[in-house]
Amino acid sequence: VPDRQEHYYTTERVRSMTFATLLDKYKPEKIDLLQIDAEGYDDELLRLYDFGRLRPALIQYEHHLTGEARCKATREMLHEHGYATFRDGINTVAVLWVLARRLDITFPTQFDGREPWVAPSVSAISSERRRRGGI
Repeated sequence: VPDRQEHYYTTERVRSMTFATLLDKYKPEKIDLLQIDAEGYDDELLRLYDFGRLRPALIQYEHHLTGEARCKATREMLHEHGYATFRDGINTVAVLWVLARRLDITFPTQFDGREPWVAPSVSAISSERRRRGGI
């Protein structure tokens, strides 16, 4: 066990890229799962993602290191992009609403007394259907 706090940390330079660069480089036709674990920066990374370009079917990210106001704002942003959301322990899970309906996914009914899951607004669902050609 290190004897001084500075011995607990190391600094490493790592290569990184934006979501746009990642999509340009690998050109995926679809994304089934977008998993984000950025130690408190998950919501900020989600705000950088271009949902108009390619929508993951399922998104999971940690919310436990984020304040409630930021959690709520992130869920609302996801609802605007056509996702239903629910909390699962320290994570928030977002499922494309049209996919959830097509697959008849059953959402949890309760989570620690908080909002269990939230569907996107009717206008977000309609926009998503138009974008996908009437699914």
